[in-house]
Amino acid sequence: MMRLGGIQKKYLFLRFPIAKNEVFGVALADAKYCQATLVIFTLEGSGVNKMSIDNEIGLEVENKDVNNYAEVVKRLLRDDELRAALGKNTDKRVKENLTMSVVQQQLSYIYSDLCLLR
Repeated sequence: MMRLGGIQKKYLFLRFPIAKNEVFGVALADAKYCQATLVIFTLEGSGVNKMSIDNEIGLEVENKDVNNYAEVVKRLLRDDELRAALGKNTDKRVKENLTMSVVQQQLSYIYSDLCLLR
């Protein structure tokens, strides 16, 4: 949490997809890079849910349950410790899976495997 002129900034990233239209949660990856706590709807089999691990790097709410979604947001705004823990876990996951060097290495392995198939 950061304080500026008596105002507290709490870093949350709220995502409202209700359909499986995003293959990979690019906006979530960006938010994770900024250590924002993720709050998303559960969309079975979507890229959005693959980017967030419930109760580890963010919180998921049953799809279209806006009342529970609002309660989760209020809980995170009140609970600095939970928000900080989720943000810390998010940072760790980004460093382990989404940095340029990790992605380059993964792409190199994929490319090597494809070349072997020729």
